[in-house]
Amino acid sequence: MQVALRPAARLLVLADWLVASIYVASYIALILALLFNFHISGVPVMLAGTLMNFLAIIANGGRMPVSESALLGAGLEDQVEPLRSGALATHTLVEEGTRLTFLADIYHVRAPYLPPICFSLGDGLMAIGVFVAFYLGMTRLSRQQRRGGLPGAPLRSGRKRRGHPADWRGGRWGARR
Repeated sequence: MQVALRPAARLLVLADWLVASIYVASYIALILALLFNFHISGVPVMLAGTLMNFLAIIANGGRMPVSESALLGAGLEDQVEPLRSGALATHTLVEEGTRLTFLADIYHVRAPYLPPICFSLGDGLMAIGVFVAFYLGMTRLSRQQRRGGLPGAPLRSGRKRRGHPADWRGGRWGARR
């Protein structure tokens, strides 16, 4: 929803209050989804990052503040003027009256083979949470596959799984050699 919001705001000439409302509503939906999946490893970290971004957005009238020095450091000079003029409905420049500046997009990365970006502490936490969720999800799955599935787990037929197929020896279940 957030990805489509910026181009839609430009094309449809949506009112700023409407864009800010949609932006905040998308964060609320994301927070609810993360709360429902809180039991998954990495999701609590993602939730903490999302809440940090949400606080910065709410405190600054529905727009995420972005540091001009971070934009210049990342090589995104072309973004400064649209932010200064208020042309971007989802972001604004960090100014004198900006609240919770430490939660704003004040960091930048400019590395070879990566697009230049500005990010916040919340973005960093969300990235760490996504990494943890994927890493642990993949390693748990591979451990289960190495073991030959989950012994005792019901099969589709309703029978219980007895073990790894390599354990089958001459019509009976036995230990592997």
